Amino acid sequence: MPQETKTTMTRIRGLIKQPQHIRLLHESGYTGLFVCLFLGLILPFRLDTMQSHRYTYVILMSLVCTLVSYLMGLIQTYLFKMPLDPQLPLKQLHRNSLASFILSIPFIAVALNSLSGYYINESVASAWWQNGHIYLDTFLNFLYYVSATSFFMIIGAYIRNRNCHLNAQLEEMRTINALLEKRQQALIKSEEERETTTQVPVLGEVKSEEKTEGITLMGNTCSSVLEVHPEAIIYVESMANYADIWYMADDEPHHKTLRITLKQIKESLDELPFMVQCHRAFIVNLNFVMSMTNRSSGFQLHLFGTEKQIPVSRSFTPLVKEKLQPASHS
Repeated sequence: MPQETKTTMTRIRGLIKQPQHIRLLHESGYTGLFVCLFLGLILPFRLDTMQSHRYTYVILMSLVCTLVSYLMGLIQTYLFKMPLDPQLPLKQLHRNSLASFILSIPFIAVALNSLSGYYINESVASAWWQNGHIYLDTFLNFLYYVSATSFFMIIGAYIRNRNCHLNAQLEEMRTINALLEKRQQALIKSEEERETTTQVPVLGEVKSEEKTEGITLMGNTCSSVLEVHPEAIIYVESMANYADIWYMADDEPHHKTLRITLKQIKESLDELPFMVQCHRAFIVNLNFVMSMTNRSSGFQLHLFGTEKQIPVSRSFTPLVKEKLQPASHS
């Protein structure tokens, strides 16, 4: 097989394996099977009068038509940038799923109506044109049937969306926790190596000759000043026009509230690979992060030196993962 063909096949397999494309194929399959069951119950093609082999053929053709029609509806959602990506927020995923069904209903009704004309009158045109006039009665019946059936499919999709979303969150949390564990192991190994050559303090202790230079955070008032080493900062929480800065000193967590915005602090810490904004109101030191958990409100980080659980916004999750990559270790 030529190298270009192999490369193309590899790219196609990579696209199919993407979560949103897997959902697309799954939803198409569920919809097709459900419609086939529906057709077997209401017998819209007079299937009860057909021979068994023809009955099977009609069901299979209706399955194909439904799959293709639903895929066309899903393609429409992609054109409008509404993919069925389980990593999206759940409300957005439900909205995109509902849009895919709404867009698919007319496609499915058109396909089934054309199929009925072919198998009942042996002419696709007979489903749309009779006695010199446009004939839409059968199409409207199929539109009604498909719309009614979609109600039950939407309920099933709602349940599947929740399950897929939870599974995606669980997988993402496992990935981040694995990165955190590797980071902690690397930090411990680095500390042990330095302790064999020089007496370097444990995490949280600061010696200017061993650490990066300290920084001075200047607030908007004369008393709003904090001199601290970046490695000692645990996290920063924004509170309107103030910021509560937690840091380690003398093996104990301390905090100081400055009249300063989170944006100003972020500008001072932005060049440090271990500092990351994980929420619109929080900046954390990844060297202090023990683990991540998933609560009903979203992801939360557990840090050394504090019992406070730091929220992680979905929009900041990719940045946290990027900062946790081995190349980003300080």
